[in-house]
Amino acid sequence: MGWWVDFKTMMFSKYSNSQIINTFNRILLFCLFIVFSCSSNELRQQLNLQEMEIQIEKDSFPKTTSILVSQRGKMVYERYFGDGKLELLNDTRSVTKSITSIMVGKMIQDGDILSVEDKISTYLDIPLIKGDLIKADIRIKDLLTMSSAFLANDNDDLSTGNEHNMHKQDGWIKWIINLPIKQDYLRDESGFGPFHYATINAVLMGKVMEESVAQSVDEYIVNALLSPLGIDNYEFQYSRNKEVMTGGGLRLRSRDLLKVGELVQNKGVFQNISIIPKDWINECLTVHRTDEDSGAGYGYYFWNFQFPIGEQTKINGWFMAGNGGNIVLILPELESVIVVTRKNYNSPTMAIETIKLLSKYIIPKLLN
Repeated sequence: MGWWVDFKTMMFSKYSNSQIINTFNRILLFCLFIVFSCSSNELRQQLNLQEMEIQIEKDSFPKTTSILVSQRGKMVYERYFGDGKLELLNDTRSVTKSITSIMVGKMIQDGDILSVEDKISTYLDIPLIKGDLIKADIRIKDLLTMSSAFLANDNDDLSTGNEHNMHKQDGWIKWIINLPIKQDYLRDESGFGPFHYATINAVLMGKVMEESVAQSVDEYIVNALLSPLGIDNYEFQYSRNKEVMTGGGLRLRSRDLLKVGELVQNKGVFQNISIIPKDWINECLTVHRTDEDSGAGYGYYFWNFQFPIGEQTKINGWFMAGNGGNIVLILPELESVIVVTRKNYNSPTMAIETIKLLSKYIIPKLLN
């Protein structure tokens, strides 16, 4: 106790009462900062993913920049790798498509769009749409399920309407509406045409949204979604003609991607406030089409996959996915959301790597 007596004697003999109080307040604040900082770090490392971290350091999952995990609304893991950092605006590419879909539900709720059954010609007063019987018959849900009549396939390098060719254009919308129609296009017994993943569908959906609210779609997304979620740092991508890229390119921080995932996990509710209708989230997370190549299900710009855990267990997951191996995964059974950001763009193994990362290292820990 000698040090405390000496310290107290020194303080009371040399300083006034107000100086002493101010000094103790500073010490108290510093101690509280240390306590809360340690608690925060402990919370974010609550999930032991050391084995995964070792594999990332060995470059088994190239160009991984961040991994965040929340369970039951609490962050249990957060770590950044390589050049990843807290404030980095991640280029997660097609994750943006899912955000576009979320916004369609908001517009339906507000009466700006009446139904997914509406034909795009209702909103687009464009002769090239209205004057073509097949194009005029394209519905909003055809765009949302990658089942429209446009001759476009991002997974076919020879496809006229693939995303690579779109980015060569100064203006995207004019180019899209001039695309040819798929030969012998017909809707099957489920009411949908053939599934071909094509970014042009989401870009044209953005144009429909813009016309329905008479507002720039980027401004609408900020006002109706990002601001209510407390997201104030973001970047949109545009064509050279300043058209908003609603099929990719919205850059967000990893924590903000987690917020979007938790909004979906909570059926459109954020901090006890309903932002997106529950029924719409359920519709987005309903398998409407199936990708024959991967076997994955497809909702409204959301993917569905059964993640293999060991030899017998499979966990159902819905996710927002983007080029590079990026994913925002919602696991309803586990009340969990996982964000993985990566920059392994255009790699043929990027998706397989991320699925392995999730199935082998992260999801099993959430089962314990």
